[in-house]
Amino acid sequence: RFYRYFEPYLYVEAIETNQRAGITDAGRLYAGGLNIYFTPRAQLKMQYADVNVDNFAGNDGHIGYFVSRLVLAF
Repeated sequence: RFYRYFEPYLYVEAIETNQRAGITDAGRLYAGGLNIYFTPRAQLKMQYADVNVDNFAGNDGHIGYFVSRLVLAF
């Protein structure tokens, strides 16, 4: 954490399949985010992810999305 309140993070995930899967050949996910702590029981979590999927037919897919949530612990 930086300055007790900010916690950045990076996340990477990859998948490689064989031809029997029939849906996708390979996929990659790259994500990064920031957690902001207001109090020990309240934090804001923000994340951006970029997903790339390669399939056998050559119709590769790409999507990027942003997610945020407020987390409260009781």
